[in-house]
Amino acid sequence: MAECWCGSKALLTLPEDVLAMISSLLRACDLCALAQTCRALHCAITSSEKSWLAQCLLLPTSPPPHLLPIWRESFASYLSLLRFLLSLSPLLGLWAHQNPELGNAVLALWGHLPSLLAFRIIPQELPSFGLESGPLLYAPVFEILPNPQGSSSPALFFLHGAGDSVHPGSVSAVHPDSNVLLLEVDAQSQDLSHRFLRLSFGDRRRVLDFVAKRVRIAVPPKLVSAPMLRYRAEDDALLEMRMSWLLDTHKVHNGRIDRRVAESNLGESLNGTKSGSMGISCSSSKHISLQDFLRSGDSIGLSLRGARMNIGAWPNMHGNKFALYKFPTQEADVGREYAGLWGGTFGWPPGRGSEDNPGKALFLLLLSYEEVDGQRLLIATEILERRHYRYAMFTVKIGEPTVEPFPWERDGDSCPVEVMHAYNGHGIANGYGFWYPRSNLGSMFVLQNGIIAFVWRDTEEVLTLERFNFEELLKRGERVPALPHIANFAYLPDAKFH
Repeated sequence: MAECWCGSKALLTLPEDVLAMISSLLRACDLCALAQTCRALHCAITSSEKSWLAQCLLLPTSPPPHLLPIWRESFASYLSLLRFLLSLSPLLGLWAHQNPELGNAVLALWGHLPSLLAFRIIPQELPSFGLESGPLLYAPVFEILPNPQGSSSPALFFLHGAGDSVHPGSVSAVHPDSNVLLLEVDAQSQDLSHRFLRLSFGDRRRVLDFVAKRVRIAVPPKLVSAPMLRYRAEDDALLEMRMSWLLDTHKVHNGRIDRRVAESNLGESLNGTKSGSMGISCSSSKHISLQDFLRSGDSIGLSLRGARMNIGAWPNMHGNKFALYKFPTQEADVGREYAGLWGGTFGWPPGRGSEDNPGKALFLLLLSYEEVDGQRLLIATEILERRHYRYAMFTVKIGEPTVEPFPWERDGDSCPVEVMHAYNGHGIANGYGFWYPRSNLGSMFVLQNGIIAFVWRDTEEVLTLERFNFEELLKRGERVPALPHIANFAYLPDAKFH
């Protein structure tokens, strides 16, 4: 590292507040590069808490600013906290697997204490008067905590399971542009040929099930009721007690199983005739033997890995992977005001049931913009769908106003309805249980209260949507029990894979 030059000497004379203000104008990588120019600057910048706090605040995926001082208590410095945030931020957002209507729509978000939490959004019916009259149902899937040993150590992973249990593991790696989240067994192998995904599907399923059952730990009864998300200030003590228990549990039972124990328990029969004897190498096959995988390390354990894969046109999801696939969510911006996640129900008034039909199915839709043949389209795609195949619920031609009137003059509170914008479009209509859906003309109406209503012209059937703040809905939602270990990460239908 070079000796100080005159410019760096001038920077070193600045008060820390001024240095932090300058730091807030730089990217984190530029600040690190500046710290490498000389020893004195390296010491000043790396030790400047205010500079790295400024970098944490600059992150678009950072937790709310008021939480950062609380999170800082679990880290050696704000620099360590920044590394934690950067390493896990690619996991934030909405993920799904096949059959999302059965509970494979998973939302990952920051917790109140330093953690990343993932919850399954339960397919459900809205109460008779919408979400304001009842909580959103959700179930825990996994959570990630910082490693007390430092930011250079793998983060701590806890898979949730049935019966108020957790299955400890680690986060092996997270690609900065992750679009696939994989649940694996890590053999601590440096040889890429022994990757978990090179095992046959049957071996992967069995070894995952074996490890998950062996590392399962029951949550103490006094902590079962602890909210994973903070609801009230009086819950803080219980939240902290729960986090301390998780950290202590991982320290004592880190979720790893000795390789020899795994070998003796799994046995030859797991490979069957497909892989041959566990003593025979399968290097010539696209699969490796379970024995080769186990012997690539001294121990095995559950592992979470965020990867970037070429998955083709979304959602080209593989049924033989324990994986979640990320929804490519567009952010709302000028010119694409309606992009993002919306929730809603069929019928008018919005979200209201009747005496004959007190509850209405909750639909989650992803709204995104596309250019097709020079025409700007707004496409609404279901998330909690009832079909194996993916369809756009409706498509709207932005820039092509409709002359159709909105069918209703008043809403559920007898207030006049004012239409702000209206566009032509078309939406799917039922045909043999949606196996052969057809497309019917319709119109999208943007109402004064921010609600979107798509109305099919021939039937006047209406789908009403409102933009959901899922984080806030989860915070005041109702937690339901988690699914059993592996099924809790990604539901796989009962089918044979080859």
